[in-house]
Formats: sequence, C-alpha cells, structure tokens
Amino acid sequence: MLAKYIEEQLIEAAIEAFRKNLPGQVFVEKPENKLQLNNTNYPDRLIIFKIQNKEITYFLEVKNNITTPAIGNLLLNKNKLPHPLLLITNHVTDFLADNLKRKNIEFIDTAGNGFINQKFLYIFVKGNTPPDIFKHIPKNQAFKPTGLKIIFAFLYNPELINKTYREIALQADVALGTVGWVMKDLTKLGYLVKIKGKQRKLLQKEKLFDRWKTEYAERLHPKLLLGRFTGTIDGLPLDLQKNKNILWGGETAAEKITNFLKPQITTIYAKKEQLNEILLKLRLKKDIDGTIEIYDYFWTPKENDNEETVPPILVYADLAATGEQRNIEVAGEIFKKYVIEYLKEN
Repeated sequence: MLAKYIEEQLIEAAIEAFRKNLPGQVFVEKPENKLQLNNTNYPDRLIIFKIQNKEITYFLEVKNNITTPAIGNLLLNKNKLPHPLLLITNHVTDFLADNLKRKNIEFIDTAGNGFINQKFLYIFVKGNTPPDIFKHIPKNQAFKPTGLKIIFAFLYNPELINKTYREIALQADVALGTVGWVMKDLTKLGYLVKIKGKQRKLLQKEKLFDRWKTEYAERLHPKLLLGRFTGTIDGLPLDLQKNKNILWGGETAAEKITNFLKPQITTIYAKKEQLNEILLKLRLKKDIDGTIEIYDYFWTPKENDNEETVPPILVYADLAATGEQRNIEVAGEIFKKYVIEYLKEN
C-alpha cells in the first residue's frame, strides 16, 4: 500500500484531472465507514461520483504505477466486488490505456487520462503527460525484491516467522541485514506483531498476499528469469526429475495440478548452477522469443512438497503475472482449492 498521505494526493490529483474531462460539475463523496467484504482483498474504500443528477459508486484501487502484470491482478478481484472497480494511478500509457479499456477496467490518472464505462457516462482519454510530483515514490524494504523473497518464505512456510533472523535469511536466500528492515516494515504496515513475549504472528495474510503477488510480478519475477529458449520438451529426463530443485511453474504447473489449462508457455524453475545441464540434456537453444522460460529457484523446499511443481501460491502468482484471461480464470480455481489454505489466520 502507498503511504497514506501519498495515496490521498494521488486520489485528489486524479479526481481534479478527471473533472476537466466533464462538461458539468462533479461532486465527490468519500464515505467514512469502510466496508468489510468477505473473500476479497480490498479494505475497502468507496468513492461516489455525482454527475448530472446521477451517482456512480466505485471501489478504489490506488497504485503509483500500473503494469501489465498488475492488470492481471485487477482482473482477479474486480468481479468479486458489489460495485465497479476504479483504478487511480499516476500515469497510464497509451498502450496500457488500450489494454485496460479492452479488459473493461475503468481508470483515471493524474494526467487527465481515463476510461469510464457506465450507462449514462462514457469517457476514454489517453495521451496526456503526467505531472512530475508522483514520479519517485519510495518503496518499503518489504516490497523490494529481497523483501518479497522473505514474504514468500513466510507465506509458504508459516513456522519460519518465529525462527532467528539468521535462519530466515538462510531459508529466503537473502542477506542477514535485510531481514531486520523487512520485519520493521511489515510491523509498521500492520502485517506483523509480537505476541507472548518474543513470539511473532503474521496478520492480514490474504491482504499481504494480494500485495505480494502484485509486487512479485513487477519487481521480482522479471529478475528471476534466467532465459527464454526454444526446443521440444516432452518431460524431464529421469535424473532431472529426481532433482528437487528443478520444478515446473506457471502454465505447465497449472496443467499438472488442475488437468485443465493447455500451456502455451513452458515454465521451469531451477538453480542457476543447473542451467547449463538443463540446456544440454533438453537440447534447448537461447531465443528471446522462445516459449520455454527458465527461472531461478529462489526458496528452500519443504519435505512434503509436490515433487513436480512449484508451490501453488507461486503457480497462482505466475498465472496472474501474465495478465491473460485464460490464465486468470485458472488462477482463480487454484486460489480457491490450494492458495487459501496458506492464508488462513493462525
């Protein structure tokens, strides 16, 4: 989540820019009471536009920047809400504006770009340049790439939360000094508390996971890519199958755990040092447009893990990161069947 004052500034700037696109006056009401919604990840903030004696009530999703993976996450949540979803952000590029319009995700930004699609009001504006004021909003340590590894480790292995900082660093494959900063940020943001002396407890797991999957898609996932390749993969050779650090991810993993999705992209997670062996045994050739992707295996496995696929929370995040509707639908099923188990409050 953005710092509160920055979030308010973004909302006010976007609303002011939105007003300039309308012929009449716009009255904005922000209800004081927050709505508690079951089975959604929104806290939820309502906003009501009153235009020409008509009202539109929206749930707000406020982001400094919007990317293609983030659009996938919006699609996962928008249909769960009793009111339309309105994205408010700093700036939407022409490409993303067309993408949001195509997926019927309404938005306004601080540059005056916007897409509103209601029965009595239709607006689509793109091409405006954003103001400079929101260009450099600082990130919490918790949502930088190394912090995202730690959050994943906590969600995937809840017992880790009460281990020593040294053990957490080892399991998450991060520097020891990073752990302290991340713990402070998670506490400040309301995701971590101390109970019964030195015991720690993770709070609002579903909300934290929602934020994690968005930031993972934008900040960590691209950094994990070891390369794209071409070739034919009918399966892994027996010696590679026995290696617990070589697993299927993304669409490939989704097919194996749901028997539903037909993969268009083959995804493998493996340790960096195993890359050359995999390329040699599978006869893969480097190709920036290839349909075989290999990512760095960044976590420590548990003994009872699936021996073929990455954990379901990572399968879900991989699918959401594509922004593809067919993957979004399967991700929803994986969430209901598997991911929700990771997010239960202790």
